[in-house]
This record gives sequence, C-alpha cells and structure tokens, in this order.
Amino acid sequence: MTSTWSPVAVAYTAPDFGIDPSEDLDALALDLVRGFALFSVDPALPPPAGPARDPILFTLLGSATNVVYRLPVGPPISVEVGLGLGPDDIDGICSLDPGGVLPGPFGVDRLLATPEPPLLPTAPVDLAASAWRRFDPVSQQEFAVTWMTGWPPPGNPQPSLAVSAGALSPFGPYVVLDVFVRPQPTNPFQGHPEHTELVIPPSISLSGQPLFLLWGALSPNTFTTSLPLRLTL
Repeated sequence: MTSTWSPVAVAYTAPDFGIDPSEDLDALALDLVRGFALFSVDPALPPPAGPARDPILFTLLGSATNVVYRLPVGPPISVEVGLGLGPDDIDGICSLDPGGVLPGPFGVDRLLATPEPPLLPTAPVDLAASAWRRFDPVSQQEFAVTWMTGWPPPGNPQPSLAVSAGALSPFGPYVVLDVFVRPQPTNPFQGHPEHTELVIPPSISLSGQPLFLLWGALSPNTFTTSLPLRLTL
C-alpha cells in the first residue's frame, strides 16, 4: 500500500529559535527562501535562567540564536508599536508594513487596506473588517475584496443587517455595495462573516486612486460600524 503523504516530522523546535521549550511562542513568520524567521514570545513567560525577552525577535534559521527586531536606528520595533507587558502580547506577525513600500513599484498599500480613523469620533466601531486586492488568473480581472465579522451591540446573534459601502474619500459620500440579512442558517461561523468583491477596471488600476470601504451592522435598536479601510487602486 502506498501513501500520499510522507511521515509527519517536527520542522523546528524551540532551541532552533534560541528559546527555551518552556517559553510561549505566540506568532511566527517564516521566509524559507532566504532562511529567516520573525517571531514573537510572551514576556509574561520568560526563560527559566534569564529576564523576559523582547516580544519581537528575528533569527537566521539554523543559527539557534535570535536578536531583537529593530530598524537600523532607533528603539526596538516592540517599543515603536507601543507594546506593553502582561496580556499585551502578539497573536500574529508579519514583516510587511502597509505603510511601507515593497521593492519595485508596488507599495503594500496597493495589496492590503489600511484602517483610517472613524468617520465620527463618537461612532461605535465594533466590527472587524479587512480588505485586499485580488487577481483572478482565469478572468484576468482584478478585484477589491473586503470582509467583515461581528454583530451590533450587545454583540450576540440577532436579526440584523450587514451593509458594505464604498467611497473615493474617507468622509464619503459612501455608496451601498451589498446588504446581507443576518443570521442565515448557511452561515454558522462565529461573528457571521460577510464579504463584498468589486471589479477594479483596468482604466484605474495602478492609478493611485484611493478606495475607501466601510461596513455597518444594524439591528432594530442598535448599530455599529467598522473603521474605514483605504486601499490604493
């Protein structure tokens, strides 16, 4: 009998990253092409023989050592982003910054949307939302894709609507893109995620025009929104 998969094996252990097995590795980003790894440990669980580590560390795979992740000048990245102690740990990590630029002409802001300040200082912003650019090789079309999850206060499933909207300015006017009736039995996932896709016309692709995407959730008595998301077309 032949097998489809090879036997499962441990790829890397804690000592490969220069940490103790008792420490809590919360997030990991691997660059297997260059042999780098960016990872995060929990300062609340320091190594047995030493003080708490900086929560954002960098390693060359195979070196069994690590260094604090920082810019060429200035404090560690953990200080730059304002990480605290205790429960203020990291659950996911990536070295790309939506505010920065990739090598070449394509800035990350063309690939991933950046959250903007709320439309109104007092507006509720309880919804989680994200947006990114997608290319379909079959249709040869580009899409702006946005997802949301969450419910209006008090935050549990209730008869409500989810609405996606788009604008060319962070303050609008916003045009309604989709309206979803919730809850639906076919959507059993936590937070009842919904998504909208917009075709990016070739005439404005890579033009630098910003697109702002916004989500709202409304019940008979309450409502909440997401932060506006800015995606550069």
